[in-house]
Amino acid sequence: MTASLTAQAERLSEAGLPLTPCCGGGRKALKEAKLAARGVTCTAETYATDNTAVYVDVAQLPDRPHTFVAVVIRATDGSILNACSLRAPGAEQAEEVAIALALRSDPDTTTILSDSRSAITNFARSSIGETAAGLLPTRKSATTTIRSFPAHVGPIAGGAANRNETADAVARELAHRAAPPCASTAEDVDLQAEPLTTYGDILS
Repeated sequence: MTASLTAQAERLSEAGLPLTPCCGGGRKALKEAKLAARGVTCTAETYATDNTAVYVDVAQLPDRPHTFVAVVIRATDGSILNACSLRAPGAEQAEEVAIALALRSDPDTTTILSDSRSAITNFARSSIGETAAGLLPTRKSATTTIRSFPAHVGPIAGGAANRNETADAVARELAHRAAPPCASTAEDVDLQAEPLTTYGDILS
């Protein structure tokens, strides 16, 4: 089931990077791979010093079907801006919640980077789940762009930190270390979606 987005959320735009091509295809594939890698490096370097950019990711709790941890981290240093636990039909819907949580966490956020193209597309189409829609702020001070960042690309050339990998690692660690009460509605998630900055805060 989907819910209508607020006027602010409807103005969100998607600007994605090219998909990393599969191996093979000779020189054309190699050229495309190099261009994709260059794009990833450029994106990582661009937001490494941007205090208004964040990365989001989710991880499923072990042995807890449809139960996830969503995290929002700063692009500059990888510190946790916010996190929550939630119940969702799948990872796509959980990623929607992570993006909505990022929008809610800091009204000055201008860029959200996610490795879930499907969740980004859902925002672009104004067709997200009720839980994510319930977390959206009613007012923001900045226009926000949701960008796609490839998952699991490993170390980035040039030395820039891969904060998408950082977000993935944080989400997985919290999912394995914590088993907080599951949230099944937007209201429940809202109660848990207070700013958290340390593992101790999240696990308490």
